[in-house]
Amino acid sequence: MYMKYTYLTLASFVLLFTSCISNKNINIFDTEGNTKLKLVQTEYKFKKGDLIHIQISSLTSSDYDFFNKSTYTKQTPNYSNPYLYGYEINSDGYLELPLLGKIYSEKLTKDQLKEKILVEAEKSLVNPMVKITLLNYNVSVLGHVQNPGSYKINKSNVNVLDAIAMANGFSIDANRNRIKIIRINDSQDAKVYYLNLNDISSVESSFFYLQSNDIVFVEPLKKRFFAISNLSSAISLLISSLTLILLINQS
Repeated sequence: MYMKYTYLTLASFVLLFTSCISNKNINIFDTEGNTKLKLVQTEYKFKKGDLIHIQISSLTSSDYDFFNKSTYTKQTPNYSNPYLYGYEINSDGYLELPLLGKIYSEKLTKDQLKEKILVEAEKSLVNPMVKITLLNYNVSVLGHVQNPGSYKINKSNVNVLDAIAMANGFSIDANRNRIKIIRINDSQDAKVYYLNLNDISSVESSFFYLQSNDIVFVEPLKKRFFAISNLSSAISLLISSLTLILLINQS
């Protein structure tokens, strides 16, 4: 009987430590000492199918009220239905705008498109000001994160860590070394890329910063029966297991 419990103890010990997750598994940008990161930011460029809210203001409100669809209600527009007031870049890459006509918009940055609209607006309006908002900038975060789902982006640049933070971070068994980025290009082909967040050079990847409709998938670590995130928890569980076995053995 004693040997039986001895083997059980050894088996529990082996299972415990083969199921532990080391600090290396949960680190991001594994470095020693102070390290200076050089982020490579790529400004978002508009593409076909993007919905854009365009607000033009000038000295004479009657000249542009018709242009801002949301001003008819005199309220903040309801972003749950952007098709009611957004202008879509069509399959030819153009925005068709009232008064201004067609403006080629595909592959332009926000500042570039704003400048083109401003040039056209100055032909009809007095001292116009242009504000542009991308309405359908969403990313999906799936896999081993706390709250997987689709998230609306409200800033011009968002990176992989921003997206994972919106999903309330990694789950305990997430594999930080293999983050899958699924991106659909202009020809509607899906391509898959991988980032190793344990490697500091990943910030220099052109996929570290996300684009609209990107999918971030966090893969799991090697399958385990259970996982323990730190050594103190492992030791505590081991002591509890040994205590229980000794009590059973003495009874």
